[in-house]
Amino acid sequence: MAILDFLSRKGLNPAWAYRCSGVIWRLAPSESGLFLGEARDIDSKEASFFCLDQRSGKLLWEERTFVDQWWVGIEVVHHEMAFLHGFMKPDMPQHNGITAVNLRTGLVAWSSADVVFALAVDNSVYAFSFSPEGSLLCELDSQTGTTLHTWEGETDVLKAARARVCARTDEPEFPSPLVASTLSDERASIVAYNHSRMHDIIGAMEVLQNGDLLFLSYHERESKDNSEGYLRNTLKVIHLKDGRGILTETLNSNVSAIAPDSFFLHRGMLYFIKDRSVLTAVSMRELHQAGHHDR
Repeated sequence: MAILDFLSRKGLNPAWAYRCSGVIWRLAPSESGLFLGEARDIDSKEASFFCLDQRSGKLLWEERTFVDQWWVGIEVVHHEMAFLHGFMKPDMPQHNGITAVNLRTGLVAWSSADVVFALAVDNSVYAFSFSPEGSLLCELDSQTGTTLHTWEGETDVLKAARARVCARTDEPEFPSPLVASTLSDERASIVAYNHSRMHDIIGAMEVLQNGDLLFLSYHERESKDNSEGYLRNTLKVIHLKDGRGILTETLNSNVSAIAPDSFFLHRGMLYFIKDRSVLTAVSMRELHQAGHHDR
């Protein structure tokens, strides 16, 4: 599907927007600034994947299928590779097999149906191979899948590998439910409440503060009687110093269930998913500038 152009709101122009062919099920960022996206068509039971540049929205590839049309998922994105898994059996949670996909090309680099992913670190993938005789821990080359070493059972080797997994310092920032300790000061909580109709909100309001900007998302009843039980999910960006609204976006309407984590911040951008299928990016710099220029 094509990159979309959105109308500006209060002088704000989204950096980019991308519509996929199904429901955006999961997004996984890479260290190099790419998004691997998992999309699912619920009716046809088909899962596909896409990859685009986080900053520009440039589409590298889309609508690729791997492993299985439905029983497939993302283990991890590591460096320039995505590692996908299948399942032991349909409707069973146990993962099975590894398929390594090059993020830049969308092509399968290697796959193995006989191992179960454990972790990826440096240039290696650690996985287990099971047989009637027992289990083997395998170290595989992350680029080729070539077996480098094997050990019987789960040894200290895996513990040492886990210790080498460095915590990423640029993980996406997700909102948290609004409680007394969520925000830095009482005023921020008051502003959040003033920008919502608390008597109509279902579930918890989610909030995230970034400098002078307050981001909040909540679900409220579609109508006063709410006879059909439908909800509307709204995202708002508010300037804390004077309480002005900078951006208001309806993310979903006529939904029957609460969907948490409907937006996040990462590497200077606000990302949100609209209508379950449109990934939209807005520059944090533009949001901060709008907060100051409109004063």
